[in-house]
Parts: sequence; C-alpha cells; structure tokens
Amino acid sequence: MQPAATDTQPRRVLLSILELPVALGLAFSTFVGFSAAGCKWAHCVDLSGIPWYLGGALIGLTVGILYWVSMMRLRDRFGQRLVADAIAIVIGVSGYVVPQFIR
Repeated sequence: MQPAATDTQPRRVLLSILELPVALGLAFSTFVGFSAAGCKWAHCVDLSGIPWYLGGALIGLTVGILYWVSMMRLRDRFGQRLVADAIAIVIGVSGYVVPQFIR
C-alpha cells in the first residue's frame, strides 16, 4: 500500500468533513425507519415504544459511523465517494420526507 499523495490530503479532509452531515442524515433515516417499523409492528402506546426508539438510535448511530468510516477508507476514489454520498443523501432525505406522507 502506497502512502497517500500529499496534494490530495486537503481535498480528502474536506470531503470527509462534508460527509459527516450525510452520515448523520443516514443515521437519522435508519433511526426513523427502525422505530416506525417496530412501533407499527408492536402497536406502541405511551412508553412501550422506548425499546424501539433506543434500538433505532443505536442501530442508526452504528450505520452512520460505519458509513463515514467506509467513505474515509475509500481515500482518493472521489467518483465512488460522490456516488455513495448521493445515494446516502437520497436515503437520508427520505427519512425526513416519507414520514410526512405516511400517517
């Protein structure tokens, strides 16, 4: 494995910083999806949905961290990173938009 070129280091750092909100959006989307599906299945009333929300938060945080770390490991493959970011943004935005239409 060759060391990374120093001229691409600032671009990689900037892209990793910009990918952090994308990872958080993906984590939120996972949280909403897991907790909504769990409460729909278990018919949550009052505090009975807490395990689904805690589980969703844990799984969402894990997905966000794994996504961010996997994008950082792609290093200088900017095309692949941008395609993965675009897919993650669409999934993240759906976490905000879809619950508005499903009641």
